[in-house]
This record gives sequence, structure tokens and C-alpha cells, in this order.
Amino acid sequence: MNKSFFLSIVFLYSFLSASVQCLAQNRWKLDDNGSITWKIDNRIPHDDHIEMSGKKVSVVLRYGVNDQGAFTLSRTVVWPMLRRIPNVTQASLMRIFNSDLINLLIINGKPFTAEKVNTITLNGLMTVSSTLTLTNK
Repeated sequence: MNKSFFLSIVFLYSFLSASVQCLAQNRWKLDDNGSITWKIDNRIPHDDHIEMSGKKVSVVLRYGVNDQGAFTLSRTVVWPMLRRIPNVTQASLMRIFNSDLINLLIINGKPFTAEKVNTITLNGLMTVSSTLTLTNK
């Protein structure tokens, strides 16, 4: 009786501990329109990915927020039909596209110095809402 009670307590503790940890890591919220939104808080840096495949091309979209609060984006495009070695997926033609979109923007000849991502929403499209800081030069 004592042994089974002890095992029950250990099982219950491990279950509750895992449940609380799972809830603490939940970043995404389901919206009323069916989309999901990640409201950026102090749990950064964090990144995630989306994998998409079609008949002739596959894409892995890696996105996230770095430790400064800026948005990061990297796309790996794979053309599976263009293989050097048959039946070896790693032998397909692959290309990685990294882009720092904010550094490409200039307003009145001034670049942005900082970005702070507020939310990322997924509903078939990815929508990133950010606050940008302009240089004073």
C-alpha cells in the first residue's frame, strides 16, 4: 500500500510538472478568425519553421525573433527533381535565401537602426507587426 501510494505521488508530480511546463511554453494563441498569433514577450530569442512541398519544389521557411527583438527569416528552397544521385534526397539542388528585410528599407535617406517585433500571425499568410526606429543622422 505504501509503495503504490508513493508511485502514485511520483506519477502525479511528473504529470503536473510536464503540464505546467507545456503551458509555460505556449507562445501561440488561437484567434477568432481561425488564425494563430504569437505575441512577442520576454521569452526571446525563439524561432520556428514551416515546411511546404509541391510537385516540383519544397521550401523550409525558418523565422523567429532574435535576442534584440528583431525579425529573422531564412528560406531553404529544394528542387527534388534536380538530383545528382537518384533516390538520395540530400543530393537535390538546394538554395538558402537569407534576407534582412529591414536593412533594405530607407526613409528620407535614413536607414532603420532597430526593430522590435510585436506579433507574428499565421493564417495562410505570415503577417509580422513591428515597431521600427529611424536613425537621427
